[in-house]
Amino acid sequence: MSNGGFPQNQPRPAQPQQPVARTVPQIPIEMQRAYDLVNALWHDGEVGAKIRATAKTRYNIQLPDDAVDSMVGPLKKEIADLKKEREDERAAAAKAKQEDAETKQRDNIEAAIMSARNKFNLTEDGFNKMIARMKDTQNFTDAEAAAAWVVSSEPPPKPQTPSWAPKLLDLKGNLAKEKVKLLHDDPLAFEEQELQEFVNDPDKYVQETFGTAA
Repeated sequence: MSNGGFPQNQPRPAQPQQPVARTVPQIPIEMQRAYDLVNALWHDGEVGAKIRATAKTRYNIQLPDDAVDSMVGPLKKEIADLKKEREDERAAAAKAKQEDAETKQRDNIEAAIMSARNKFNLTEDGFNKMIARMKDTQNFTDAEAAAAWVVSSEPPPKPQTPSWAPKLLDLKGNLAKEKVKLLHDDPLAFEEQELQEFVNDPDKYVQETFGTAA
């Protein structure tokens, strides 16, 4: 044996080969920027859908989103329909509530107006004046105040007191001397005579005295 202990005429064991370093190619910066731009546009919320649709048409490709959209699309539509239905129901409920409140308010005003008319015993003309007063003051919640204003604005009625004057005048405007003499000489006898005439024929007495039938 020689040469370091290896038998003669025997091959030496193969030495392990050192790995060859591989050089990674560098992507040009222009290509990287172009890729980043296309990727950003591809997923953009405004123009992404249009770009993907153009790519599918031009290159006749199918995107993963197509399979997802076929399943998610109907679900999205159902959710949108339910959302619109809920919004319509809320709008209808709000409108019905408002109309109900307006109806109750109108009924309350009408009831208050009729109550004020009855309380102050207004005539048709007085009632119209009360409504006009409420419109002029823009106060539709206090009908009694308007009715009270109408009553206070009317001139007080003239007191109706019995008068013997009509009967003491004849058609020529002269005093009935006998009646006047009896009235001055004996008022009690005059009153008794007048009452007796009334009892005997009320219609005739009223007609002759006041010009109208009883």
